[in-house]
Amino acid sequence: MKRLLALVATAGLAVGLYATTAGGGQQAVTPGQFAALKKQVAKIQKDVTALKYVVDSCIVPIGIVQFGDGQTAGYHYKNPDGSEILTTALDAAQQGQQPDVLMATIDSKCINANLRGLAGVKLTGHHATRSR
Repeated sequence: MKRLLALVATAGLAVGLYATTAGGGQQAVTPGQFAALKKQVAKIQKDVTALKYVVDSCIVPIGIVQFGDGQTAGYHYKNPDGSEILTTALDAAQQGQQPDVLMATIDSKCINANLRGLAGVKLTGHHATRSR
């Protein structure tokens, strides 16, 4: 029984000693770290504003309608091997038509003009890449 009591007392002492000496809790941020974080947040906010503009101005939804069922109605299509099939096709919805689906149209000139200046984005040919 004395051994158990000694073990419990030693364990309690060890836990108490650890609790008083362990460096826990919040640590202070230096003014330099705060300034650096503030600068990063400002840049991210600027990038988000630019991306919102790009999405709102350069990406426009367009209504798409599917025509034909591919079996009894549709478009007559001739394959390269000479065989012919009846198939469905997609077309832009005309005014007054109910679209089956919406697709995004992207104005590449608008995208290219507005992506310049975003952090780490490099426009190369038709692709935008992000450097890390």
